[in-house]
Amino acid sequence: MWQFINESLTISGRDLSDVVFSLALAFVIAVIISQLYKHTHRGMNFELTFMSTLVLLAPIVAVVMLFIRGDLVLSLGLIGSLSIIRFRTPIKDTRDMVFLFWVIAVGLGCGTYNWVIVIYSTIFIAIIMYVLYFMKYGRSRNTDFVLVVSHLKTMAMM
Repeated sequence: MWQFINESLTISGRDLSDVVFSLALAFVIAVIISQLYKHTHRGMNFELTFMSTLVLLAPIVAVVMLFIRGDLVLSLGLIGSLSIIRFRTPIKDTRDMVFLFWVIAVGLGCGTYNWVIVIYSTIFIAIIMYVLYFMKYGRSRNTDFVLVVSHLKTMAMM
């Protein structure tokens, strides 16, 4: 029994380097995606917590994929347990969902050692995002303004 535990805890240098590289790549690409989100955001302001969510989500999903490692029973159990978790904060912009899905896909790809696909697809999607941003695709021709009305008390001279 101790031999089984010792063998299961032992990790080779190649496996460790693959895990570290997967997590690092997921983190770096998630930072790039969050900066792209910040640069191309169209609203009045963006939430910094959403950007940190984008950065943290890819390595977390990569870790989940590293845990599964092709084990069907473990993956079904994990999916069942993760289905309980849901976001309670409503997504204000549907474009935010695209960025969330993109970061999850990066984490899935890094966790399954599909690094080349992750890099090429990230470059491709980033180019599409920039082209859509510079073409002003989907923007209304009207400009939105915010009107702020404040009430000032004035004293009448007697």
